[in-house]
Amino acid sequence: MSLKQPAAVAFVYFDYEIRASQTALCVLSSVLRQLVTHLESIPSFIGESIKKHETPSIDEITRLLQLLVRTIGPVYIVVDALDECDALQRKCVLGTLQKLAEVESVRLFATARPHIEDIKTLFDPYPQLEIKADDGDLHAYMYHNIGLRGAYDIVNDEFAKFIVETLTERAHGK
Repeated sequence: MSLKQPAAVAFVYFDYEIRASQTALCVLSSVLRQLVTHLESIPSFIGESIKKHETPSIDEITRLLQLLVRTIGPVYIVVDALDECDALQRKCVLGTLQKLAEVESVRLFATARPHIEDIKTLFDPYPQLEIKADDGDLHAYMYHNIGLRGAYDIVNDEFAKFIVETLTERAHGK
């Protein structure tokens, strides 16, 4: 099995607004599909599984992912906003990610808010980088966007300041 590029990359973004449709099965199937697109051809074990299972289980998708990442070169899996995933679905996703992270060729990058215990537990042994928004950057960005959208026609300076300060506080979880 050969890669079309030097590495295979899969990306998942969890969105709170559509979390009902972001089931573990859909998300993990998407990761599998994305990784397969980096190959010259579909591996036989995946083709056989598709023929055997009309709708594969999470266990089957996990098995296929494990086989795949062990047989192809470097694999990068990026998971953004993992904390936005439904707790029950997240348990399945985390279980699969943990199995994939054990494979030497897999590099896993995830973003999440730090207060979710199951995420903290899984990623505790791995290097972590805390990213915090800088108030000055947030203020500049929001004032810039208020101006870009022509909102000053309907928002005075005092109300704009209220909006910016409120959003900045919320960005810090207050």
